[in-house]
Amino acid sequence: MPYNCCLPNMSCRSTCSSRPCVPPSCHTCTLPGACNIPANVGNCGWFCEGSFNGSEKETMQFLNDRLASYLEKVRQLERENAELESRIREWCQQQVPFMCPSYQSYFRTIEELQQKILCAKSENGRLVVQIDNAKLAADDFRTKYHTELGLRQLVESDINSLRRILDELTLCKSDLEAQVESLKEELLSLKSNHEEEVNTLRCQIGDR
Repeated sequence: MPYNCCLPNMSCRSTCSSRPCVPPSCHTCTLPGACNIPANVGNCGWFCEGSFNGSEKETMQFLNDRLASYLEKVRQLERENAELESRIREWCQQQVPFMCPSYQSYFRTIEELQQKILCAKSENGRLVVQIDNAKLAADDFRTKYHTELGLRQLVESDINSLRRILDELTLCKSDLEAQVESLKEELLSLKSNHEEEVNTLRCQIGDR
């Protein structure tokens, strides 16, 4: 593949001061590292010291070889790049099941557990309300119990006082019954005495 071009932006050595470098009109080729090529390039008539010593054909052959080596390196790099990309793709495909597992079953389990938790919370709330109601009822019954206990104590104290009064009344009744019996006996004795006196008086009047 022949190329008819000049060298790119040649920089002359310090010993090239006796002869001028390649003219600017020859700076159209962009191949790197061509300053030390020993050849005659195109129609350029000025060369650096030790740069061009052969014919144009040898220079073009050298450039073609250099370009071919560059192209071969580029192809080699492309092949290596494609191989690396295929390896990376295979590795990614192998790692996909491990990097992206399916969590659907876990999600279902989590939803079921969340439903159970919500049910447990509602049940706990209902039990808390029932416990509060039971506490209020227990407080009411406790208040009623203390009230009734106070009333019972008052009634018991009244009963005890009434029992003492009853005992006293029983004693009084016994005394009165004894007095009645004595009075009855006295009445009987008075009646008998009265009858005797009446009989005596009758006897005395009858004799007159």
